[in-house]
Amino acid sequence: MYRLWINSLGLDGVNVNNLYEECKDGVVLCKVVDALGDGKCIDWKKVTMEPRQVFDRNNNNGEAIHGAKNLGMKFIGIGGTDIVKGNKKLVLATVY
Repeated sequence: MYRLWINSLGLDGVNVNNLYEECKDGVVLCKVVDALGDGKCIDWKKVTMEPRQVFDRNNNNGEAIHGAKNLGMKFIGIGGTDIVKGNKKLVLATVY
């Protein structure tokens, strides 16, 4: 359901087939959060668009979570590393 919702947003370059795998790099989550915040929540200078290392993925997911917090969402006990690891429960909690 969340995969279809993300696809329905009509974001550039976003077509999610596997939610858990495609959220690992953080780029998709950053685009979703930015779309929800009217383009004001994500500092794109801090996002690596083609992350090659785990460090880059962690930073991207951390930036997505930080941007979502700016929208008033609360994330307790969820960090970028949890999403990179593909923790299904926490990925769903982040998207939900």
